[in-house]
Amino acid sequence: MKFDETGVLTRLIRTKSPMTFQSMKFRVRLAAIILAVAGLTLNLAHAQNILVTNAGNGTISEFDSSGGLINSSFISGLSSPVGIAFDSSGNIYVANSGAGAIAKFDSSGGLINSTFISGLSSPNSLTFDGSGNVYVANSGANTILEYNSSGTFIKTFASGVNAWDLTFNGSGHLYVSSYGGNSISEFASDGSTIRTLTASLNNPAGLALDNSGNLYAANDGGGNSISEFAPDGSLITADFTSGALSGSAGITGLAFDGSGKFYLTSYSGNQVLTFDSSGAPQTPLSGGMNAPVYVAITRAVPEPSTLGLVGLGGVVGLLALRRRK
Repeated sequence: MKFDETGVLTRLIRTKSPMTFQSMKFRVRLAAIILAVAGLTLNLAHAQNILVTNAGNGTISEFDSSGGLINSSFISGLSSPVGIAFDSSGNIYVANSGAGAIAKFDSSGGLINSTFISGLSSPNSLTFDGSGNVYVANSGANTILEYNSSGTFIKTFASGVNAWDLTFNGSGHLYVSSYGGNSISEFASDGSTIRTLTASLNNPAGLALDNSGNLYAANDGGGNSISEFAPDGSLITADFTSGALSGSAGITGLAFDGSGKFYLTSYSGNQVLTFDSSGAPQTPLSGGMNAPVYVAITRAVPEPSTLGLVGLGGVVGLLALRRRK
């Protein structure tokens, strides 16, 4: 057999010579690499589900990536839940607004701590920065509070902000929608204001970023629309969905799944509206919801797979062979 430099078989060569130890090592090396790569690829290919908070009955509904209802009470026993966020391990954090707290759950919905952060005033949403610190929209007090990954208070990041939703962009700047202020503020990491967006905004609630860093805001007032802004803050369009939301009362939560699909909660319609990357309406998510106010896409957290472990074993074997040279 003859292989090229990448390990691909190019042709067979007839030989009467027995297989040498060197050629056997090469085949083992090649098999180990193939198994390792295949295993790691499968580990990262987990489906992302959709979580929806229901203010009407204190639950979180779970849908699969195709929009099928998995569990209408994936999490229950909450009090007017709003925002959802995920840490790097896939744990779920919920702004339990009626209880004035942030509750923490594992990725399967099991309760870890009902008061991971407490003493809040009508928290609406929360998000994580790149260091794992938690930022909370403490809407009842018009503040944004910062906590470390253990839930210990660090500081008041900003005040005088009637915040509804929070999200970080790729530069580490924090976007904050002000529902009553008809604006979106962009903050630097030190809490200073970079700019304030106001064009086309009318009771902006949910925020989402696409893969290009463009910002989208769900306007719950003025006939309902989704505004789109470029990373420099300039308005791209005042109506991303081209009138598709006209007359749709009660739009708040907004999310982007990374593959080009947007999700928008309609608490009056008890559904989640969906749109493709051009703003064209798609089949909505329905069933199992009660006044849905927020939507979030679960994190794809790698988990060990059988093939992945076999691949790892192959790498170990390869290293052992190299040590015997």
